[in-house]
Amino acid sequence: MNYNALNTVKNPTYFTFAILLFFLFNAQVYAQPKKSAEELNNEISVAKNDRNKVELLLTLSGFYLNKEGEIKDDLDKAEKINKRAKFLSDYLAYKAGTGKAMLLDAKISREKGDVKNGLEKAKQTLAYALRYNLMELQANAYLEEAMYGSNLDERIKHKKMAIPILKKNGAKEKQ
Repeated sequence: MNYNALNTVKNPTYFTFAILLFFLFNAQVYAQPKKSAEELNNEISVAKNDRNKVELLLTLSGFYLNKEGEIKDDLDKAEKINKRAKFLSDYLAYKAGTGKAMLLDAKISREKGDVKNGLEKAKQTLAYALRYNLMELQANAYLEEAMYGSNLDERIKHKKMAIPILKKNGAKEKQ
């Protein structure tokens, strides 16, 4: 008799799918921007107060958030820069920028160890994305909420909600 470990699982398709999702999304690998912090700061300093400046601020904030290790100074820089991006987005009535800043705020809270606040911010981001029909933000908010799942089923539930949106938006890499 051939022994197969998957035969011991009641639903091998579900099990395989769950493991695949876990490994693909659990870490949510964020690529560092190709530009250095200095280059981004230079671009920000000459940018007009417009959507491009918001995107540069968000990129720089993400740069500090996603640096190796969880250094408090880097997380504080990420938070400070993100607040600037949100303020400018609100001023410009740039809904996508405001939503991205909200989501980045949730990630910063999670990285700082404030899981309760991070989850609340992720839920607020999802509500904002739904209100303004920001599909990419909606998918990213579901993926962020999945980071707070206390068990595999919860994480899978949120990731399953994100997948059709990512497919619709053509975000193959995130799928």
